Amino acid sequence: SDEFVSLYYPGEAALGLSLWGVQSGEPRWRDAAVRALLQLADKRRGRARVEPDHWALLATAHVLTDASRADAPLPDATRDALEAHAVQIAETMLTARQAHPPGSPLHGCFGRDGRTTPTATRLEGLLAALTFLTDARHADLRARIATAAHAAVGFLVRAQRRENPYRGGIPRSLSHERRAREIRIDYVQHATSAWLQYVALERAGVVPPFAAE
Repeated sequence: SDEFVSLYYPGEAALGLSLWGVQSGEPRWRDAAVRALLQLADKRRGRARVEPDHWALLATAHVLTDASRADAPLPDATRDALEAHAVQIAETMLTARQAHPPGSPLHGCFGRDGRTTPTATRLEGLLAALTFLTDARHADLRARIATAAHAAVGFLVRAQRRENPYRGGIPRSLSHERRAREIRIDYVQHATSAWLQYVALERAGVVPPFAAE
């Protein structure tokens, strides 16, 4: 059946193609990744709010990092289109973010339901965007991303289980719903990936230092 349409497949495919382009040394795979991302950009152009496509942000970061080192850089128009699409996604993520007050266990959570993975995936995408939205015109957006990211890291740290036998696991949420204490591999993976990204950007002075509460 082709009725199901996934938000994540195109961005995941673009990231895989871009990664293989570096490994294989064949530009055609990066070109395929760029075409996939441009299709998403064309589809979303002009919309005030778009899907929280963190995979597209991760793929864009890899494509643009590779292009900055490659012998054949991307055309300016292509780079501009990819950056504009990334800004569109980042702004949507930040606008939709819930404002949980400092001191609340949910402070930093992007949703109102206390779920960890939607916050972790948005954090992955936003941190990836910080690696390529480096122009001065993005200074305000970068500052807002850094603030949101710092709070999101804190939320995920608070969510992490401390007791055995699940010590270190990331539960589904900090709410009181039936499945709140469920731990799945993707919950752990997304949070861990986001933390590793944050550490790298923290060392580079891009985001504020984090100290566990």
